[in-house]
This record gives sequence, C-alpha cells and structure tokens, in this order.
Amino acid sequence: MNTATDQHIATRFQQAAADYAQGKSDLAESGARTVIALDPNHAGAYHLLGAIRLDGGDAINALPLLENALRLSPNHPGIQLALGNAHFALEHWHEAVQFYDRFSLAGNSNGIVILSTAIALHKLKETRKAVEVLRKGTELYPDDPALWNAYGDLLNKENEDIASIQAHERAVALMPENPDYVANLALMYEQSNRMEEAERTASAMLQQHPQHPLLLLICIRCARRKKNYEHALALLDRMPQNANLRFKRACLFEAGRVHDYLKQADKAYQCFLEGNKLTLDLWPTHRPEAAAFLADWQALHHYVTSRQSLAWPDFPAESGRPKHVFLLGFMRSGTTLMDTILETHPQIKVLEEDPPIHDVVRAIEAFPGNYPACLETLTEEQVKTLRTLYWENVTKLTGPLAADTVLLDKQPLLGPHAGLVHTLFPDAKFIFALRHPCDVVLSSFMQPFGHNPFHANFLTLEQSASVYALVMDMWLAYQRLFHLDIHTLRYESLISNKQQALADVFQFMGLSGAETDIDHVTHAKKRGRIYTPSYHQVVQPLYSDAMERWRRYRAYFEPVLPLLRPYIERFGYTA
Repeated sequence: MNTATDQHIATRFQQAAADYAQGKSDLAESGARTVIALDPNHAGAYHLLGAIRLDGGDAINALPLLENALRLSPNHPGIQLALGNAHFALEHWHEAVQFYDRFSLAGNSNGIVILSTAIALHKLKETRKAVEVLRKGTELYPDDPALWNAYGDLLNKENEDIASIQAHERAVALMPENPDYVANLALMYEQSNRMEEAERTASAMLQQHPQHPLLLLICIRCARRKKNYEHALALLDRMPQNANLRFKRACLFEAGRVHDYLKQADKAYQCFLEGNKLTLDLWPTHRPEAAAFLADWQALHHYVTSRQSLAWPDFPAESGRPKHVFLLGFMRSGTTLMDTILETHPQIKVLEEDPPIHDVVRAIEAFPGNYPACLETLTEEQVKTLRTLYWENVTKLTGPLAADTVLLDKQPLLGPHAGLVHTLFPDAKFIFALRHPCDVVLSSFMQPFGHNPFHANFLTLEQSASVYALVMDMWLAYQRLFHLDIHTLRYESLISNKQQALADVFQFMGLSGAETDIDHVTHAKKRGRIYTPSYHQVVQPLYSDAMERWRRYRAYFEPVLPLLRPYIERFGYTA
C-alpha cells in the first residue's frame, strides 16, 4: 500500500471518528466501512463500528466487531473497555470483569469502570470482592457519589449496616439533590429503625419529587409505623401507575398491613393475596424453585416420619465448647423478639439466623448415600469434620467465646434438621418457640419475603398451612425418636407474663437469677439493623394485637382448618 493510500485511509478514518464524536452515527458507520474496505486490518475502524453498535443497544453485533479490533490491536485499552461494556450489556459477567480488569491494570481505570466491575462481580455472587473493589474505588475517587452509593448498597447486602449508612450519607453529602441517593439513605434509616431520620430525609426530598416510588414507599412505611393510617393510605394512592412490579408488590403489602391494623380483614386479605401473586410475576423462577425445595423436605419428611426408630449412631458430646442452645419453631413465632430479649444477657451470644448450621447441612447433603440416609453410616471422623466446620464458622462471626458463654443459635425453621443437630451436638438444648398455628400461618402469608426458594411456598394460606404441617410433623417425630432437651416457650405467655416466661427460659439455659425486667425496645434500637421481617415490630413494646389475629380471617381459614386442627389440639390451642 503506497503512502497516498495510507494518507487517504487515515483521512477517511479521522473524518469517520469526527462524525461519531458529533453524533452523526450513519456517516461515521459509512466512513468506517469504507476504511475497512480499503484496509481489512484497520483495528480502529472495527473499534468504531463496534462502538456505534454498542451505543445503539446492539451489543450482540457489536461483540464480533470489537473482537476483530482486539485481534488486530490486542493491547488497546479503549477496545478492552468497549469489550467489557459489550459483555456487560449481554450479561456475560465473567468476561466483563476480565476486560475491565485488563483495562484497569493498564492504568486507565475510572469511576464508571469500577462501578461496572463491582456490579458484574455482584452478579457473579462474588459480593465480597465487589465490596472491596468499591472500597478501593472510593479511595481513588472520594468525590464520586455514584461509587459511594453503590458501596452503601453492597455493604447493606453484606449486613454491614453502619458502614452502609455512612457510605450513603457520603453519597448524599456529595450530591444532595439526587433523589435516588437520598431515598437509599432514607431506606437504610428506616430498616435500621432510625425512624425520625428516615421520615425527615424522605419527606423533605418527596416535596421536590412527589412521585418518586422509593421515597413514597419509605414515607408510607413511616406513616404506618407511626399508626397514621389515613396518611399512609393517602400516600399509597399517590404511587405512580407505571411504578415497577417491586413497588406495586410492596405497596400491596403495605396496604394490607394498614387494613389489618384497621381491622378490615377482607381488604387486608385481598391485598396480601394480590401482593403474593405479584411475587410470581416479579420472580418467574419462584414456582419451580419452590417446588424443588419442597420436594427435598417432603423426602426428608417421609424418611423421618415413616420410621419407628432411626439407625443413626451415637457420638459423645464435645468438651471445651460453650453451652449450646438452638432457638427454633416456625416463622413468625416470636423468635426475633426472643433473641432480642435474650441478647441483653451478658453471657448470651446470639447467632441471628447466621449460616454455620446451614453450611453443615449443605456439607452433609454432599455425602455419599444421600441425606438423611447417609447418617446411618456416619463416622467419628465425619462428625469431627462437621463439628469443626460449624465452630470455625461460628468463630468467624463471633470471635473467640468465653468459657461461660451460652451460644444461642436462632434458626426458626431448624425443625426438619433437629435430628442432625442432636446427632452432632447431643448436649445441645432446644428452645421451641410456639404460637397458635393459625396465627403463624397467617403471618407467614402476610410477609413480603424476598427472592428465596423456600419462602415462595407461602403465597397462599393453603401453601403456608402445608409447610407448617410438614415442619411440625418432623419436629414431633424427632421428639419421639430422640431424647431432646427442650423448653417450649409460648408466644402468648411471653406477651401476657414476660417476666415469668423469661425466668423459665433463663433457668433452662442454666442462667438462674438473671434479670427478667428487660427493656427490649431500647436494646433493639441500639442493636442496629435487624435482618428479619420483624425488624419494625421488635422495637415496639409487647402488644397483644397479633394474638388470635387469625380469627378475623376465619372465613379464609375454613379450607385449611382440617389440616391445622391436629396441631392446634396437640399444642393446647383452640380453633
């Protein structure tokens, strides 16, 4: 190729690039294609064509063009960045991270790349890495509010509520006029039970953005929690019709709660029912995931309840470990209230639905012979491995525990695995949180649970009752098959006579003489973020409104009462 031709190609490419910079995409594309016709190995022209396609939302066709550009110029940072963006748009998260890393390692990083890298890592379920990327990003670009906002979001997902609030406060300080950043901060305040700050922050910005969905939702929650029900309903009417499914679903549950507090059972029931229906629209995989989860429990149920005895070997208890108590029952049985109260005792360390025992269950599910049948051939070495896994994970959460510590592992739905727990920890005690079966079934149906394959089994009263029966059958079977050390704590007794109920619990835990006149409200507010649906209830004084609530919904319970009646009678309640 002669010099004149080279100059012509360079001129044509410069013009195409200039057209692109001026937003003349058609002229830019025509010029780039002319350059490629003259020089099929022109990396810049392929890069330009890929960028044009990417800008037009056509990442599928942008990708091969950019890959051609990279083949011709493998070290070009702009091409690496464009490929990262193309893979990001196509949700190829692993490839996106690879190209962003290559771009950044060449010393070309910026806030947008850091943010995109963190999002891709989070999508890959590598949230800790994503948090670290954003932490470093905020150090490099301390005045970038988008990085601080994203950092706060991911810290929240990692249950680091104090650091999350601080990050969101930084984002708002840098860009106080951004309603999304303000809404995210107000949401953290509300979820951390910092109600005055939540309401003040959200309501002030709502005046400027009166139809911002998240700001509205936070103000609705604040009004409902302050028992200003008419104002909550008025705000609900202001939610934009084009709000996404998440907000529509959240509003239905908020409306349901308001109508429930107003004793308007029919309206409340319809809101909860419609909200649960939207759950399936929001997460289309919910139904098959829920069915798969339930099938596993049904298999476990058949194994446990069909036997007169279990041929599981006995193992001696460990020595040198803290006293060990598991708090279980069923969802909405008052377990969060109970662990909040018990945590005030200086010798009690609470695991708030943390993963150590679930890590053990997942580990044993991988054993040959399938769980629970594999327990019939469990060896001492396997028991040692599982115990070590549990205690190592506990230590990561709690740090070293003093010899006189009582470890309270709160797991409301541990009943199906109580036999495994007893086999591994034969000296562990169980506090069984009990509440009227109809009230816990109703309350489970009334909760806007997140994307979780188990919680997807509570979208109707019928589903909720079926899961309740499944769990209680297994718990009762384990009581028949093993000598479990159990103390039953009735929710109704805790509400009606807290001091006596607590005295009985403390005595069971070996802490006789402990203070029982406990101000759990003050403690709950100091505790920080509570990561259960009860977070807004445990900061209230004990109240009896939730006792026998199901009777207002009795008409809707008629189809499930035959299923629940044996448990109602077994546990000493009335229908």
